[in-house]
Amino acid sequence: MHRAVILTATYLLLPVIATSAANLNRVEIEKQIVDKSFVWTNPADQRTGSILFKSGGRVELEIHNRAPTNQFTGVWWFDNKNRLCVTWQVKTPPPHKCFSITNQGSGKYLTEHGVYLRLGKNAVRDDSIRTSQPASAF
Repeated sequence: MHRAVILTATYLLLPVIATSAANLNRVEIEKQIVDKSFVWTNPADQRTGSILFKSGGRVELEIHNRAPTNQFTGVWWFDNKNRLCVTWQVKTPPPHKCFSITNQGSGKYLTEHGVYLRLGKNAVRDDSIRTSQPASAF
């Protein structure tokens, strides 16, 4: 009896576990990511900041734990693999990067490059000056 309950619970929870780890598709990204401010953390290099993917294809990024705060603008789009891609507007040839995003629940997301996003109130300023290079994981 006990084993049957465990097997039934496992069977019922499998779709929830699989869904939470699945990459978001274009429609899900547009609903869950676009026009919302996120605080991001990159554990690989200890950088943190905020990012806003605007409708219409613009993106704004701040790196908070560097002095002075680095701020960037760019454009975003989807590639043919349903990954979100970003090209940054910097003085050097525009670097771009594409990445999938998974929903981790409770307003938290994870990119395939290991950057954590969480819904946050640190909106990116529109009047910022863009310098240096953006976070390598974006």
